[in-house]
Amino acid sequence: RGLSTSTGSMTTKPQDTPPASKDEFGDAKWKKGLLEAPFASIELCLMAFCCPCFRVGQTVERAQLGMAFIPVSILLVFIFLLWDLFGSLAVDEQKEHPYDITAGQVIFQLLSWVAFLAMVALTTYWRNKLRKQYGIDGTYLGDCCTHFWCNCCAIAQEAAETDLREFGAIQGCTCSVQPAGSSETAYLNPPQQA
Repeated sequence: RGLSTSTGSMTTKPQDTPPASKDEFGDAKWKKGLLEAPFASIELCLMAFCCPCFRVGQTVERAQLGMAFIPVSILLVFIFLLWDLFGSLAVDEQKEHPYDITAGQVIFQLLSWVAFLAMVALTTYWRNKLRKQYGIDGTYLGDCCTHFWCNCCAIAQEAAETDLREFGAIQGCTCSVQPAGSSETAYLNPPQQA
């Protein structure tokens, strides 16, 4: 597939791919920068830094990336708790044996890293899907590095992007029942203008 023969030699023909969607400004960039997004709204900042699992769940559901708010949030909370538990157990093990490296320390540290990397992998996967859905330039490696080193800022950026595209304004802690554009949308808090 994608190959055609011409006088006995193989040449490639381009695959038919749809062009990337552009925003109203004609560019394929995030509407808010990585360090700009957390400060676009105090509610968004608090959700991204204090309740990141729930904000990711909201973003995944609002952008219709294939999962609902509750399963995403529960999964991320579970992984976060494992990360915290294993990290705490490693610290406790080190306090008991301050001058030795024990098998318990190594095992708990490794399990802590596995949980952290699982969380990074999931949030990277959803960021990549979101970026592709909105036609934003970038790479999977860039998404992974963003979530590895600046997870809360990335969560805020994705939330701001989704809210701006789906609702026209950053929603913060607002919960909606129906997608934007529906006359049946009900809000706990009215949407704020950007």
